[in-house]
Amino acid sequence: MAIGSTEIPERIKFFRKLRGITQEDLSKASGINFGLIRKYECGERCPKLEQLQSIASALSISLDTLLDFDINTAGDVMSILIRLDEKGCVDFSGRKNKDGSYKPSSVGVSFKSEELCSLISNYMSFRERVSSESDVLLKAENTDLPLQIEKTKFMMDDTTL
Repeated sequence: MAIGSTEIPERIKFFRKLRGITQEDLSKASGINFGLIRKYECGERCPKLEQLQSIASALSISLDTLLDFDINTAGDVMSILIRLDEKGCVDFSGRKNKDGSYKPSSVGVSFKSEELCSLISNYMSFRERVSSESDVLLKAENTDLPLQIEKTKFMMDDTTL
């Protein structure tokens, strides 16, 4: 299975440089030929899913972060929440109606991991700081590269849940 996104080459290069490693370092860490790494970053070749997983692992990021999947629907969000629930990482809460169903306006999600809660609180502070400086910067990708890098570092935390 080949992944054909035109954004994948830029993401591989972005995360590699953010980690401060060379293409040769990435090649050694991922077990993928140096020439292929170079071709993937140039967009000359499309990596297979297994190769993307090796690259993501070598960069200490999840495959999802490398692929940067879109979240456009309620189903997309539910997919993430269900995966977190299956891993035992979240608690759901809410008040019930008289018929036993949950009141939608009372539903809440909390995270069990102190490390994740700390990371989220740091991101909230970052978002608040940036928002007060300029509301546009967080919404426009690549508008301000240092801010984009700082925001991306939150996605690169490799603390195990």
